[in-house]
Amino acid sequence: MASSQQNKNKKPSPEAIADDERQYTYSTISKEELNDKYPDRPRNHGKTLPFHELFQSLFDPLEANKNKKPGPAAARKKLGPHGPNTLSPNEIRKNIIVRFMSRWRSEVGDDFYPALRLIIPEKDRDRAMCYEVLSKRPMRQKVGDMTIGEANEMLDKLALAQKEEHQLPIFREFYQKMNAEELVWLIRMILRQMKIGASEKTFLNLWHPDGEALFNVSSSLRRVCWELTDPNVTLEADETGVELMSCFQPQLAQFMSNSFEKMVEKMCAQNPRDKGNGSEFWIEEKLDGERIQMHMEEDDDIPGGRRFIWWSRKGKDYTYLYGNGFEDDNSALTRHMKNAFDPRVSSIILDGEMITWDPVTNKMVAFGTLKTAAISGGKDPFSATAARPVFKVFDCLSEQVDVSLSSCKQRTHTNHKIGANPMKCFSFFKVGGGFNADDYAAIRHQTDGKWIKWDAKSPPTEFIELAGSHQEKERPDVWIKPDDSIVMEVKAASVSISDSFRTNFTLRFPRFKRLRPDKDWKSALSIEGFMELKAKVEEGEDDEFQVDKKKRNSKRLKRDKVIAGTEDDGKVLYEGPTTGVFEGMDFCILSDMILPVKKSKAELETIIKNNGGRIYQSPSAKEDIIVIADKRVVKVASLIKSGKINIVKPQWVLHAVAQMEIDAKLGRSRFVIPYETGHMLFTREENKESIAANSDQYGDPYCRDVGPEELRGIMDGMDLNIDIRIAMNHFQFACGVFLHGEDGDTHVQKEDVTHIIFGDVSSERIRETKRELSGRTPHLVSWKWIRDSWDTETRLDENGYLVEL
Repeated sequence: MASSQQNKNKKPSPEAIADDERQYTYSTISKEELNDKYPDRPRNHGKTLPFHELFQSLFDPLEANKNKKPGPAAARKKLGPHGPNTLSPNEIRKNIIVRFMSRWRSEVGDDFYPALRLIIPEKDRDRAMCYEVLSKRPMRQKVGDMTIGEANEMLDKLALAQKEEHQLPIFREFYQKMNAEELVWLIRMILRQMKIGASEKTFLNLWHPDGEALFNVSSSLRRVCWELTDPNVTLEADETGVELMSCFQPQLAQFMSNSFEKMVEKMCAQNPRDKGNGSEFWIEEKLDGERIQMHMEEDDDIPGGRRFIWWSRKGKDYTYLYGNGFEDDNSALTRHMKNAFDPRVSSIILDGEMITWDPVTNKMVAFGTLKTAAISGGKDPFSATAARPVFKVFDCLSEQVDVSLSSCKQRTHTNHKIGANPMKCFSFFKVGGGFNADDYAAIRHQTDGKWIKWDAKSPPTEFIELAGSHQEKERPDVWIKPDDSIVMEVKAASVSISDSFRTNFTLRFPRFKRLRPDKDWKSALSIEGFMELKAKVEEGEDDEFQVDKKKRNSKRLKRDKVIAGTEDDGKVLYEGPTTGVFEGMDFCILSDMILPVKKSKAELETIIKNNGGRIYQSPSAKEDIIVIADKRVVKVASLIKSGKINIVKPQWVLHAVAQMEIDAKLGRSRFVIPYETGHMLFTREENKESIAANSDQYGDPYCRDVGPEELRGIMDGMDLNIDIRIAMNHFQFACGVFLHGEDGDTHVQKEDVTHIIFGDVSSERIRETKRELSGRTPHLVSWKWIRDSWDTETRLDENGYLVEL
């Protein structure tokens, strides 16, 4: 075997120089970049071997050896004290490879990369894959004279050719210079399916003892061949480690050849925590995604100052999907990750799984949707309903942080604070009623100079998130940081679902109660705390009335025997009114009622029965059955997926009964109110238009009387002029006003009038109005009372504005 030092002393021949120039001219990077990146790369002193030597000296012998089976070990031991006189298939395979490599080093040189990228093409990351089918090729009887260097040059050209008219001349040259056997191996190289009975591990380790180790942390055949030229010179431990911005082979789980039953048996037997009969063990769910490694480094040339690269387990570059920087407008991830890293982190390598997440169902989606989700995430990055890619990190493999100014204790605590800003808030509700002048003064005093104008083009997502794909719903004019803000106590009628706020729910009819100077943003109610409070209210839990389990009577009462199917599901607390509104109608209740009040399935069934309806337990029991549900349980989700039946919320049942009560008092005939958009959990496409036509543009129904609270909610949802809405948030009269003027009807007839506003009228007109009141005493005030109250944004005392008789 020619030594590496001897090869370095040999001067390259003209053919070797031409071969070198030919092979690296059509690479993905220029010749100058190659020389800059690998200044000490080896140079062959001889021309590369003919292409046919690959299969005659290597592939064919390896394939022939692959089908040999090793004989019994005992038979080989009987051949004598010096061992067997015939080699095993593994030893033959090793000799075939070593013989070819020795010949290469002797005749060509230390640059084995031209041959290795053809021997294990599936590991070559520097040449794109090509899946063209070669057919109807002309036959050549003898092997051609094309060298390995020439073959690499043409394959590089083929990888760069995008159109068929550019590829055909390259294939034609292959046809003319190769015989059938050469073309067979060429096709395997193009398809990267060699199957020669030897893995890349064998070739890498036989070329150099550190070959596999370096390839595992670089995924680069070029680097292995150009940095490991002398088998006698091994790498240091730190030279085979993971390197930033260089793809590596991630750690994988070991392949298990045992059956599933045997693995379960072994795990049960080896579990030290199982003190019983060895029947319990824990396993971790496999994520249905793609193994991805993320590299980040400082780069002032990239907008945002950080450059990202994303690689798959097999070294495929997915940076075009997930983004190369914080300001990459086409990225599905990096544009959202600016606040995920401490500013002191200058570089990092993360190993994890890229999965698809559905924000609507809050569940992981199958792997097949990942690329689609990543592409749509780049095009519509702020969609609240579209599936999105999520990078679940397993391990941090490399990190460079400037911690010179931090104490050890500070660094330890910092490690536990990763990801989103804990001060971040979601839009939840808005309130404008219940404030007095003192409250406004206190808020103004504590927050003066701390308000920031809202920038719609660059919203402060680090602190606040609004609803909508572009943070456009319920957008404020100004905002304030949570640590500069105040805490207030608010009461409301109930909680309702809303897509106008980031939390996806809001408070109905909220009203300010008081300021809470004893609390700050850290001790105020969090989203998690509110959800717990909401659940307790809905479930009727009250800590003050919990029963001590120790005081419960342990004696069990014997239940009376009943016929199956006739027993009550539970105690019905409210049966509702009794009417005939559902006479002759069939219903199937599939879930409890959640909003606006909570009712069990049994309660809903009783209400329907009391009002003339029939109950069935199957949604297919009758042809025109009405399916009622308020939750997406399994059966409901299945019906929605089929899209064949409308699903109505239980609120429609209560509205129908309430309207029938009103109609009965007024002597009207029986009438079943039609469905409204708000009544539907799921609507078939052909019914959406007709159901929407039952209400006006604001959701006010045409065929149903609404109560004061519901009407107030409808009016709150109406679009107002922005200036008026902002002003009304600060000031509300909360009183009935009658405007007394010269034109129109001036007689006071309403019983709920609290103020009568006068313009410039005579004293006689004021006295007439007072006589009409018949003992009622509303405030008789000048129009200036409205003007001054509006200017001061508070309700002023009426005594200073009473009209004079």
